[in-house]
Amino acid sequence: MENKKICILSFSLIAIDRRVLREIKAASDQFAITVIGYGNWQPPDYVNYIDLKKNKRNFLFLLRYGFFLILGLFHRSFYEHAYWIKKEYCSALRLILEGDFDIIHANDWDSLPVAAKAKKNNSPKILFDAHEYSPEQEANNLFWRLLIKPFRIYLLEKYLPQTDKMVTVSDKIGHLYKQKFNKSAPSIYNAPEYVDINLTEPRNSAIHLIHHGQAIPGRFLEQIIQVMRYTDDRFFLNLMLVPSANPNYFSKLQRIANRISPNRVIFLEPVPPSEIVQRINKFDIGIPFLKVPQINIYYALPNKFFDFIMARLAVVIPPLPAMAEIINQYEMGKVSKTQSPKSMALLLNSLTIKEIRRYKRNSSKAAKTLNAKNEMKKLERIYLNLN
Repeated sequence: MENKKICILSFSLIAIDRRVLREIKAASDQFAITVIGYGNWQPPDYVNYIDLKKNKRNFLFLLRYGFFLILGLFHRSFYEHAYWIKKEYCSALRLILEGDFDIIHANDWDSLPVAAKAKKNNSPKILFDAHEYSPEQEANNLFWRLLIKPFRIYLLEKYLPQTDKMVTVSDKIGHLYKQKFNKSAPSIYNAPEYVDINLTEPRNSAIHLIHHGQAIPGRFLEQIIQVMRYTDDRFFLNLMLVPSANPNYFSKLQRIANRISPNRVIFLEPVPPSEIVQRINKFDIGIPFLKVPQINIYYALPNKFFDFIMARLAVVIPPLPAMAEIINQYEMGKVSKTQSPKSMALLLNSLTIKEIRRYKRNSSKAAKTLNAKNEMKKLERIYLNLN
């Protein structure tokens, strides 16, 4: 029997999209894979890759886009114009229709309408990976709440019913989709490939915290730095941030660190995603987030959370239920009482070396379960069952 032909569609930079890269690797073992996305990515020999070219996001484009979003508040049909104004979406639709695929694996909200339109014409099955809860991704921003949120809700209401299967990154985000759109969405975790790496022992004189990711204002990284105002001198905060996301914000974080705790906040050079686990393995405690202004992060299970586990670190978080559930299940960290820097600091100060050592050992055990090989088996079963 001929292998199923699967199109993995993602309007993202494929080379740095860790979730999509894991999906590609898992799918290519059994299926004929075509990937449509952005950027200069060198695919494996057995994968066909089509690099889309973006519209120029010039002033005229943004003006038209904003105009259609505003009109959409009064008549929802204008949201279609707002979506299809991006020429690469039309290009992706044409490519899929020419490809005669059995399954379209649509990643994130912006790929859903393209997949649904393709299904209408030649009836492939659609797997929609929603990733996170897209209507609330930047909901702390006024422009977003007024214009983008209703636009995304419209797209989901219109096109979700045409999907054959849906997944997300966490069960609790899946429950949100069930409540709001009556669509069941089991989870596939953002867990990295298993790495056979030694557990490093914490030292009482210097306990190293780590946070890594993009330097983006909406993640309130200054709040993590504020924790250092209240911690014991044995704690050091390491920040491995990508400054290009927002250079001004990155500079602001450096100024805050120099003012609050110049000798105990260390800024590290970022490394490629494939090197993160090895790079952070020498640290002791991972902190994914502190201040969480939106429900999307409140229920998230981000890449960095599983990176900490794979790196054999203890994990300490504010009260975020999706992460807390896993931390408590595997006994690999603790949850502070509130999202305040002082609450997090008091929790950290209370930790003993013996506790940290135990949490790190339990992370090492959890890594044998919470890894890409096990999570991607879920994806392979979905592909096989979509007929």
